[in-house]
Amino acid sequence: MKPVVADHPGYPFREEFLHAFSARGLLFVDGPEPGSPEHQLLREFLGLVHAYAFMERLVQGEILCELPVHIDRTLAGFLTPQDEGERLASQEAGLLDWTPESADSLVDALDEIGVKVICRDDPDDGPTPAGPRLGAFTFEGDAGPAFLVGASPHTPEAAFIAAHGLGHLAADIDPYLPRLCRWDAKTFANLSDRPEEVRADRFARALLMPRETFIEAVRVLGECPTEGADPRAEQLAALFGVPWPVAVRRLVDLGLPGVGTAETAGRPAEAVADAATGADGPGAETTRADEPARDSAERPDGQPDEELSVSLTLPERFVNLALAAYAGHVLDVDGLARFLRITPPEALEMADIAGVRPEWRDGWE
Repeated sequence: MKPVVADHPGYPFREEFLHAFSARGLLFVDGPEPGSPEHQLLREFLGLVHAYAFMERLVQGEILCELPVHIDRTLAGFLTPQDEGERLASQEAGLLDWTPESADSLVDALDEIGVKVICRDDPDDGPTPAGPRLGAFTFEGDAGPAFLVGASPHTPEAAFIAAHGLGHLAADIDPYLPRLCRWDAKTFANLSDRPEEVRADRFARALLMPRETFIEAVRVLGECPTEGADPRAEQLAALFGVPWPVAVRRLVDLGLPGVGTAETAGRPAEAVADAATGADGPGAETTRADEPARDSAERPDGQPDEELSVSLTLPERFVNLALAAYAGHVLDVDGLARFLRITPPEALEMADIAGVRPEWRDGWE
């Protein structure tokens, strides 16, 4: 008799797992309030990570992941979080098959080395998204490293949050702790002053805007225009695929003159960056950490509705694994639909479009 996937003890949609994911979401460093939209977001994220790992073992037989280089911990004790993040990013860039000039996004590059990057299709992407930008990092032994990216894939915001997650993976090894990360939606100032957050932010800026390449780009752009607005912040952001306040902060990292409007020409880079990012100190940003985005409804008792779902984007590799399981008769149409979070007719249509049909085997009717 053919085994049924739903009978597997690790089947990710069991009721006990759903309750466990909800409880684990409250254990994140800087974690959410019980029953809050952020709590539901982490629950959905952890559930999808578990389903992803289950599918990897089902199809590949094991979880494959290339772990990053780790900085010498003896040396790290003598470095500031900023210097440690800078140094570690330069080491990691030499091993990661990705550069800012790559055609693939950083999200794609991380997915290719086995990091589970779960992005969120944010309907509020735009000039003033509601609530803080969110990210999360977790590394469970039975699932591997996973990042939650609170932005649509292939956007500058997603690139920075994914790079920040890689900073946690590369540095937070003693021990790995699950973390919920928040940034001001407008300025991308981190809403936490924890050393781990400072280090991961610096790592992300250094990885996305390598020192020598960035300095050369600033040199090529030249001096501030004598009249009108200064376009260089936006130009740097476009060149390196980052939010423009992050590019401005990189100038401060490297001790370079600030860029901004003509009115700010000649001001110290730190002052320009503070004006651009609202960096008057942690907690002074316009969006507070205790005002999460209202991205989903809740029941009157404050607990998230089990049927509600936030808009998490399924990684391409996850979708391919599910289709491979369907092609090999490991999943039926209903099972494929459950993993892809769509209806059975939609799952069948997706398989047809992808040219995937279950393989015929002797003995099957």
